[in-house]
Order: sequence, then structure tokens, then C-alpha cells
Amino acid sequence: MIWFLLLLLLSPSQSDNYSNKQIPSTYLRPKPKARAGGADDEAAAVYSFTFTSAMKIGTNRDKYTLTIGVLMEDIWITEPDCEKCKLVSQSYNKSAPSSTDLNIRSKYSNDILDLDIAGNLFEDELIIENDYILRGNISVATRFVDVRNLAIDGILGLGKDEKSIVYKMFYEGLIDKPIYSVSYLSSPYLIFGTPNFLSLSLVVQSQQDLSIASTLQVTSFSFGNFTNNDPCDLEINSLTSYLLGPFDVLEAVFKVLVNEGCHYEEELLMCECEDVEYPEFIFTIQNQEIALASSEYLITLGDNCFVALKSGKAWILGEPFLKAYFTEYNLETKKIRISKVSALEDDLLSPFETTEGWTVMISLAIASVAIYIFAFFIYVKYEDYKKQQFIDIQLLNSTKKKPRIL
Repeated sequence: MIWFLLLLLLSPSQSDNYSNKQIPSTYLRPKPKARAGGADDEAAAVYSFTFTSAMKIGTNRDKYTLTIGVLMEDIWITEPDCEKCKLVSQSYNKSAPSSTDLNIRSKYSNDILDLDIAGNLFEDELIIENDYILRGNISVATRFVDVRNLAIDGILGLGKDEKSIVYKMFYEGLIDKPIYSVSYLSSPYLIFGTPNFLSLSLVVQSQQDLSIASTLQVTSFSFGNFTNNDPCDLEINSLTSYLLGPFDVLEAVFKVLVNEGCHYEEELLMCECEDVEYPEFIFTIQNQEIALASSEYLITLGDNCFVALKSGKAWILGEPFLKAYFTEYNLETKKIRISKVSALEDDLLSPFETTEGWTVMISLAIASVAIYIFAFFIYVKYEDYKKQQFIDIQLLNSTKKKPRIL
């Protein structure tokens, strides 16, 4: 019994209270593309990371591979006969019985991401990752200018308001809340509905809330002894494997890193990977400071690391940020919750490494001794009782055998 109690204490378990079985989760893995110019070496995956999701339009029809666009509206797919659209794997069948032309022109442009898209809005049957089946809006692009080559067949715009595909899933009872989360700790994934950190084997270290606004801004940025207080537009997005920032700011960052011992190899700024701590990136967003350590903005390449920074028109916090922070978009409360997370197995201490664990172990030991003493006492009393019964029986038998005297 004692060993059973110890085994029960030390064995991992998960209560039904922590389970999230009624809320489906979709885990996505990257599908890297080759770099521009047709390079197909091992480094291509480093340069072309994107979050992607498989989606069918129409129950038995075309399958598309869509990049996750987070706060973008609608689902964008490209027309194969569009002059400025990229080559796609499938063409959209507008004459299919499930397709409804809404006779609405749709547009999306984003100067930070260098996206300029226009098309026609349709309603059709959607199957996302084989888990979610519903009717929703799709925009079939007649213009799809993607300067950074961020998308594959198109973009799954998860939305920022009641018109989004996530709200549609919520209204149809597929998820419990109009919430979606994007993260990348060991591999990228997308979660629909309320996230359950325990079921994802994640432990939360800290949380901060930002408001979903038409424009997010970095109002202050500091790195080592360099500080920039010029407000700059910001995107938190899964469309890039880098941190993108204004050229003049990144120029100052590179100078600090060179002074810290980093060096250029062709176009890459290389730094030591092990036993070296470089300054943190500290972003001030809506009066809250968000930090990225050097282990989070450096990408390992062979024996060295290179800095995952590229110049752009504004700040885009891509894969390095999503490795450090679990980013949750709550369309009901209009909040973006960013949670500092780590893998549960890396932070879970054994019972011998915590005061609470030792308290439980000592309590179990005392309880075990008490149970043993009590059991021994009962055993001794039982043996005495048996012995007394035996003596009484012998006396009774001897009395019966005595001859009667007349």
C-alpha cells in the first residue's frame, strides 16, 4: 500500500478538469518553400518559414495550401489566369453548385507586408485541416501582389471582428469562443477556441494584454545603450521568419552587435551561439514593455548563429517573437494576449526539488509509520484475542471431561 501511494504521487496524471476535449485544436507544421532563384539547400527552410494550413473549398473539390494571415479578413485564393497573381496549385470553380457569387469586390493592402490584393467575394463550403466544415466567405483574387513571396496558394485571413471566419466557427458551435492563437515553441501551431496550456504541455510565466487596434505601434525601442523613441507601425504576424524593422533603427542595432563581437559573413551578421549573452530587444507597445532575449532573435546556422533581422517599412514581429510568446487573439474582448511560455517538461520539478514535494513526502512517511504501528497494534491485539480464545476452549473442554461425584 505504501509503494502504491508513492507511485501515485510520482506518476504524471491529468485531471478531467484540465481536458479540453470538446474544443478541437489544429496543429500545423511548416512546409518550407525554395528560395528565390531555385535554391534547394538545407538553409532554404531557414529563410522561407511560413505557417500554412490545408483547406478544401467544396466538400470534394480543390485543396489549397494557405498561409495564416492572422488579423486579415476573409480567405484569399489566387486566380490562375490573373496576370499579376502567382502560380497556384488549383483553380477555383465558380460554377460549382456550392459556390455563391456575392457580387462584391474585395480589397486588401498592407504596406508593411508589401501585400496588394483585390478580387471578387464568394461564399462556399470550407474544410479547414479536416476538422472544421462550414460555409464561409472567400475572396478570389484578380490581383495578388506579394512582394515578399509570403503566401503559397493564398492566405487564410483569420480576421479581427464579427465578420471573420473565426466568428463564423463560433456561431456554428465549432469552438467555444471567437478566439484563435498562433505560436511556435518547438513547431508552429494554430489553436481555435480557448487555449488549454496544460494540454499543450506549456507553462505560462507571464501575460500581457494589448488592444486590437486599427494600428499597433512601437512607441519606444531600446537595445543595449541605443534607444529610439520615434513611434513606428507594428504587425505581430506569422507571415515571416524574421523580425523586420526600420532601416535606421536596425543599422544602430547592428553596430551594437558588432561592438559585442558579432561579425559579417556576406550579407549575414553572425554571432557566437554558446556562453554569450547579447542585449535584449525591448519594445514598448501600448505602454507595456515586451522583451526578446538574444536566444530568441538568433537563428542557429551550423556552428554559428545569425541575427534574424531584416529591414522593412515598419516593425513586423514574426517567428522569433512567436517562439518566445504565445499570441492569442480574442475577437470578443478585442484583446491580443501575449503569454511568455515554455515547455512544461522543462519547468516541471520533481517532488524532491520543491518544499511542497518534501512536505508531501514527509507527510506520507509519517502516515506510513502511523499506519504500520496501528496495523501492528491491531495484529498484537488479534493474536492476544486468539490466544485467550484457545485457553478458554481448553478450560471448557477440561471441565466437560471431569467425572461427576455422586
